This record gives sequence, C-alpha cells and structure tokens, in this order.
Amino acid sequence: MSAIKLNCIVLIDDNRAANFINKIILDKIDCAEHVIAFDSGEEAFKYLTNKDVESYIKPDLIFLDINMPKMDGWEFVAKLSDDSKTLSLHIPIIILTTSSNPTDLEKAHNTPEVKELINKPLKKETVLKILEKYFPA
Repeated sequence: MSAIKLNCIVLIDDNRAANFINKIILDKIDCAEHVIAFDSGEEAFKYLTNKDVESYIKPDLIFLDINMPKMDGWEFVAKLSDDSKTLSLHIPIIILTTSSNPTDLEKAHNTPEVKELINKPLKKETVLKILEKYFPA
C-alpha cells in the first residue's frame, strides 16, 4: 500500500495492546520489512546498543511512547543520545502519545532527535505523511 518501504520500524510502548494495534496498522500499510515492538525503553535501548547479536536489524524509524515506567520516553531519548554506540544511528524518533501536556510539546521541539509528537493511536494517513516527509523517494 505504501510507496515507501523501510527495512525496520521500532515501536516502544509499555501498553502491549497499543503495540499490537500499531503493528497491525504498519503491517497493513506494508511500509516496513520488519516491525519490532518493545514493552519498555530499557528493552529497546538494550536492543539498539547490542548490535553484535545476529537478530539485530537497524531501525529506520522509531515510534516512542512518553509515559512508561522505569525509563520514560524522554529518558530513552537522552540515553540514546549520550551513548557512543548509538550516536551514529541518526534514527528519526516520533513521539506517539496521549499526553496533552504543553511541556511535552515544548520538549519535543527542543530535542533534535525527536522529529514530531503525534497523538495516539497511530493512523494510516499519519504514517504515510511521516514516511513521505522523512524518507522521500
């Protein structure tokens, strides 16, 4: 369905149902060879910093929830930015949230790694716009 097909999209959300639904949407659009979902920022960070494992696939795009236990989305982005193993990845991060907190919007605008802040749930039209904007053909 999508003219643009990425190799890998990563979903990071502590809500398994949200990850499940978002994965279905991404699979339906057929915009990535691989969609990998993580239930926590720690789990995703561990994956991104352990590139030696055979199953590692470098993500082209990350959809990240803000409000998660242990390591929230902002901590994940900060840790990713500070890590020498992941510094060179240059992966666009899209915050996917239900938050209407103006502080989150301001933080998103002031964090270079975060390209956009969009509201949950993920929608086909939104995904297609993001693909066109950050992965022009």
